[in-house]
Amino acid sequence: MSDKLIFKKGWGWKVCFDPKRNLYTAKTGDGPSIDLYEINKEVFDHVDDPDIEYPTLYIHENGRHLFMAVDDRCGPPYTVILDSDYEELCPWANATTRGKTWDEDMTDAVVEIFESEKDNRDQRRKKRAERLKKAKESDVRSILAGSDLVIITAGMGGKTGSLITSIIARIARD
Repeated sequence: MSDKLIFKKGWGWKVCFDPKRNLYTAKTGDGPSIDLYEINKEVFDHVDDPDIEYPTLYIHENGRHLFMAVDDRCGPPYTVILDSDYEELCPWANATTRGKTWDEDMTDAVVEIFESEKDNRDQRRKKRAERLKKAKESDVRSILAGSDLVIITAGMGGKTGSLITSIIARIARD
């Protein structure tokens, strides 16, 4: 099998299969407003079937939303990045941000609230936990900066104190 990307396209949509990564992705819209999705083989195979009346809706309902850039002239342009790996997943799409990009907290809230974004919840929750961990480690580093000696005490119940002491000790050592 070839490593070349395989494309299908129609009015307002384009889908891609990357055989090297066994990855299916899609782009809907064009020009000022676009959406990127991770799709599966079934969507790729059937998006151009004659019985699929609205292929863009089919992609939206069956794909995991990765990126949305909106400039519909009804308000200021904006971008929502639902998966920060969108450029790696869809390098062929040449997606560019429009206007202000929603911050991570707002995007997390939208993913939790809207049923249409439920496929992004686990991924967003994991990335949010990583961001919080890095922020907390950064806070600890700034508190410990310039210290010659750090004494760490904690209860030995086997929960919070036992875990956090090893993290603080590692940060202090570094």
